[in-house]
Amino acid sequence: MRLPENTFARYMVVGLFNLTVFYLLYESLFVAFKDKNFGESIAWAGAWILGSIFAHWTHRAWTFNTDLGAARTMAAAFAVYTVGLIGSTACFALAVETLEINHRVAWLANCALWGFLDYLGLREIAFRHETKQVEDLS
Repeated sequence: MRLPENTFARYMVVGLFNLTVFYLLYESLFVAFKDKNFGESIAWAGAWILGSIFAHWTHRAWTFNTDLGAARTMAAAFAVYTVGLIGSTACFALAVETLEINHRVAWLANCALWGFLDYLGLREIAFRHETKQVEDLS
């Protein structure tokens, strides 16, 4: 399987844009839920869901240059994002609620870890490029 050149570099550039949107969503939801039990974790999960919808379209258009159908990539991306939602929210809650790490420090560390894992999932599952068969002419 051969992906377009510089896929990871494009993912990082587009990801910084998506990360900014995600952070703004998180901070908005944090303000709304800060006085609630598990408010930071609720804000994380809500921002992850909304940010994932946004990120699907930016990665579809600019990172992976796919010609796969939108319904197929959306369904596959949301499978990846659902795993990320569950795993990242568990990690975030552990860091903030149990280990009492500052929620913004946990946010940053969690984004780094799960951003890389999302890249692998998106590359290998959601936006996977099919291998073209080359005939052996010998």
